[in-house]
Amino acid sequence: MVDYIKKGDIDATFSYPQPGPKGIEIADAFIKGTKPNQKKFLLPTTMVTKETADDYLKANPNLAG
Repeated sequence: MVDYIKKGDIDATFSYPQPGPKGIEIADAFIKGTKPNQKKFLLPTTMVTKETADDYLKANPNLAG
């Protein structure tokens, strides 16, 4: 997808983290008796544009090609 941005075929895309690991972390803490301080957890989203595509690929080399 990033290749399409670099070629100019699309303007941007978004990268969303998997929610599973955070959910397991919260469930584990809850089982151990720690109640979360908040009810809603926002996971970070990254917008990838032509200007940020190279940096994004450097940080995520498994997505290149």
